[in-house]
Amino acid sequence: MAKARCSDSYVLAANEAVQLHGGIDITDEHDTGFFMQPARACELNFGDVAHFRERYAQLNGYSTPCVDRGPRARFDPLHQPAVQAKHRPLFARPRATRRLRPVKAMLCKAFGPPESLVLEEQPQKPLGPGQVRIAVHAAGVNFPDVLMIQGKYQFKPPFPFAPGAEVAGQVTEVAPDVTTVKVGERVMAMVGAGGFADEAIAAAVSCMTLPKSMDYTVAAGFSMTYGTSYYALVQRAQMQPGEVLLVHGAAGGVGTAAVDIGKKLGAKIIATGGSDEKLARIAKHYGIEHTINYKTETNWKEKVRAITGGKGADVVYDAVGGELLETSLRCLNWNGRVLVIGFAGGDIPKIPANLVLLKSASLIGVFWGAWLGREPDVNRKNFQTMFEWYEAGALKPIISHTFPLPRAADALNCVINREVVGKCVITTGR
Repeated sequence: MAKARCSDSYVLAANEAVQLHGGIDITDEHDTGFFMQPARACELNFGDVAHFRERYAQLNGYSTPCVDRGPRARFDPLHQPAVQAKHRPLFARPRATRRLRPVKAMLCKAFGPPESLVLEEQPQKPLGPGQVRIAVHAAGVNFPDVLMIQGKYQFKPPFPFAPGAEVAGQVTEVAPDVTTVKVGERVMAMVGAGGFADEAIAAAVSCMTLPKSMDYTVAAGFSMTYGTSYYALVQRAQMQPGEVLLVHGAAGGVGTAAVDIGKKLGAKIIATGGSDEKLARIAKHYGIEHTINYKTETNWKEKVRAITGGKGADVVYDAVGGELLETSLRCLNWNGRVLVIGFAGGDIPKIPANLVLLKSASLIGVFWGAWLGREPDVNRKNFQTMFEWYEAGALKPIISHTFPLPRAADALNCVINREVVGKCVITTGR
């Protein structure tokens, strides 16, 4: 049954044909394009033209002639003399509103493991100011999604919610105040949560138009990892060509992005990780000469010194944390910079301050998510640069696993079990 909501003491009164069949959601004159005449405040629930006519007359105190023409109807409540004296008919071209549709989403209804997620339909939400609606083709899977459904993340959406912070798809609707994004554009966007669905709502400022050669699967895994790594290496570390870049967790999402961007910046890469198989894969993909398995090579800092001729690394990109961070400071070059990206290893280390002093080193925090809110224009320029590199074939993101939306739990477990090289992506079948 359709619902007509009449706010601010307005009721529908148009002299031209008006769509009354089921599925129309009449909200106000701005949303529908219908002309609204002042009258008694009311709320109408109707399933067909006859019911609408009856309820309109009942609530407004007079009969309303209505001429039915199939699914369309023309009615004129202003024909009566008493009403005509109060309301002068004005004309507007009616515009049928968009039919609302359910949204399929993998929902978290209580904190728990990935297996607790359920695929259900949710009512479509209206857009707010500055927002756009995206038909999601793919969504990136990240470790914070795991923390979010377990209740261990700093951001806790109200139940039920769908995890998924980054999406790629096509814009299907924009709020009236949005001018930077157009319907039909192919975009990637950060949404915070709600990405594991076939539709998502995003702030227009977070949307980036995709390069022509980038497909939705690659785009879904690009925003967070490449946005973080570019900001870390360019804005925070101010990486220079010829410098040595030591990347911990180099087979992970941000790790592969750091290797990819570092190569483009002209850095000499040393990639570390805990799996020989994964290290061999990224070495082949990116043409890396030096890899170190820090699980099997207990004195890996000496290998770093040997590779660098005793000088040590100029920049350390650390998304793992734990004891790796302290050891990294011990194999750092003079004026070296250590980028603190995250703590995938689970332990937040306590660093002896004298190690920073002895090498005149810099310990630099990297919080891309907070920074892009403060400097969105610079962030957009970062992506424009990376898109140009991608179009030129200079960037080569790795997507090792893809899963359909109903198998979102398998995708999250793939991340938990450290099976992913680069990124894991969920597809919606669009």
